Amino acid sequence: MKSLRPTHPWVPVLAKGKTDTGRIWVYVRDDKPFGGPEPPGAVFYYSRDRTGEHPQAHLANYSGIFQADAYGGYTKLYEGGRTVRQQLSAPLVADLETWMREQRAKLSRGNDVAKAMDYMLKRWAAFTRFLDDGRICLSNNAAER
Repeated sequence: MKSLRPTHPWVPVLAKGKTDTGRIWVYVRDDKPFGGPEPPGAVFYYSRDRTGEHPQAHLANYSGIFQADAYGGYTKLYEGGRTVRQQLSAPLVADLETWMREQRAKLSRGNDVAKAMDYMLKRWAAFTRFLDDGRICLSNNAAER
């Protein structure tokens, strides 16, 4: 499991004869307390201000767990539109279920394909859990290997 915990302390910055305030954006990963195999790590970014565009740019390609305080600049990072599975996979999964139910109705109970379909359709809620939680893999191939 990869997770980030950010902070954004202010830092003094020299600016034309005065001291101004800048921000250091710190993103920390430490999954050791939860059994994670990776060593702890931290990444630091600097910005002149505290606008939400900075964490959005820093984390544009990040898809793990993001734990943060209530700072409003993180709000867009929690929006559903960032969940690609909902956009791309959910319609395919819905079509698959419809197709499987239609095809299943055409097969006899003892048919091997029907048994496989019944097995999956009875567990449909568990199969589709990956759509709602990005930490869940679509298959258990890692365990099977």
